[in-house]
Amino acid sequence: RYGSRLGLKLSGIIGGVVSSTAVSIAMGRCAQRTPEHAYDAMQSSLLASSVMYIRILVLLLILNPLLAGELSWRLIGLCLAGVFLSFHFHENSSPVGNQKVENLRNPFEIRPALIFAAVFVLLSIASVWVRENLGNAGLMALAFFLGLTDIDPFILSLAKTSGPVEPAICLAILLAMMGNTVAKGLYFGFLGAAVRTATFWRYALWAILHLLLLLTF
Repeated sequence: RYGSRLGLKLSGIIGGVVSSTAVSIAMGRCAQRTPEHAYDAMQSSLLASSVMYIRILVLLLILNPLLAGELSWRLIGLCLAGVFLSFHFHENSSPVGNQKVENLRNPFEIRPALIFAAVFVLLSIASVWVRENLGNAGLMALAFFLGLTDIDPFILSLAKTSGPVEPAICLAILLAMMGNTVAKGLYFGFLGAAVRTATFWRYALWAILHLLLLLTF
């Protein structure tokens, strides 16, 4: 509708409320089809991923305020880092014009909601089983690999725990987010060949920041 670089930025910000992974793939396809707009598409992907941290923080505030308080400054910092990375790039990309960007799936449709609920239940059971049988190390491995797909059900399953905040839960959430960041960088980078190097080093720096924050626990 906005027909310019502003339109892609807004698509990234709004789409990040729904699914930053979906936005990254859609923008990767946009960069693949029109390489001259690849930098703008990359910016949109980074902005969508930045919004993810605020989305998760809001969910944690609703479900587990203590856990949200423990992670708040870290998630806000990761969000700001993504915003910085999205704006710190070569500016010689041309306007996008009226090119249409792929529509994101409506998160309130019945089928996705039912799938989300089923995955949430399965991951709740899996998280408990892994922790009881494989310990915290198993939970960390599960967190990272699940981050390569969709982190929301996994994080919500961890957020429903009661009692004092355990460092292992915080570490698992950050690891899941790091895995998700790595996955989105790979998704977009392989699709958007024109900005592959620029994409990989930005997402790599972002992932390293997650690792540094893990050391704060």
